[in-house]
Amino acid sequence: MRQLEVQARRPWWRWVYRTGLDVSDVVSVESSEMQKRFVAFMGRCRVCSIPRVALVPSCGFDLETVLARQPLPGAAELDLLYVGRLGPWQKATDVLLEGYRLLRESHRLEASLHLVGRCDKEFDSLLTAWRRRVEPATAAGLKIHGPVADRAELMELYWIAKAFVIASRYEGIPNVVAEAASCGCLLVATPVGQVPDMLRAGAQGWLVPIDDALRLADGLAEALRHADHHEARLRRIQAFKRVYSWPDVIDYLVDILKAGRASRTGGPAVQGGM
Repeated sequence: MRQLEVQARRPWWRWVYRTGLDVSDVVSVESSEMQKRFVAFMGRCRVCSIPRVALVPSCGFDLETVLARQPLPGAAELDLLYVGRLGPWQKATDVLLEGYRLLRESHRLEASLHLVGRCDKEFDSLLTAWRRRVEPATAAGLKIHGPVADRAELMELYWIAKAFVIASRYEGIPNVVAEAASCGCLLVATPVGQVPDMLRAGAQGWLVPIDDALRLADGLAEALRHADHHEARLRRIQAFKRVYSWPDVIDYLVDILKAGRASRTGGPAVQGGM
């Protein structure tokens, strides 16, 4: 959005965007926050926020399936899960590690943190320095899995995690958050991209400020204290899928397109998102 604003200050970019809006029935943006900014910047237009997450698992989440699941060996050890690249400034892995240290050494909660994803070169030096200054038990609680290409294995990690965490400094539509929410994980996340919309849509969790390791640790502690049973997890899954499953998204998109066309002929302008 920052790049859009900078480019749109140039006369020819402004003309491109204005022309596109004039011929569009609906302008879809990735989050309700961006929707507010887009409307304020562009003026009169038909703007809505349509969920565009295609990775909600398609397997059945009926009550019998959930309740019949048996914990895997070592499942109780998987308290906190992170999935994504390790090291980039965007992902704030430094804040994540510091928040985990504070969880263990200030809150005194013996929780494990499992990191799944490709490690950048910067992460190696960051991790080495972090291990040197934390307590041995804290270092032992950090588990690095590396990339997990098998989708079934990755979904199993979501299933056995008590909570999912990201500390990103910016995101668009983080698919890993949608995957975790669709498996009923409690979420601890920064208010980036579409994450706040996901929480309003039925996912349950805590938003913490960007670059605030202390508040991140507080959120992780709250999530672990509120870890619950299969029945509550199922309710979260059902609430989330009502908004982020493709059939519901498509129905909503059809309604939005109809309303958008009506607004071009004098009807009410499109408002809001799902």
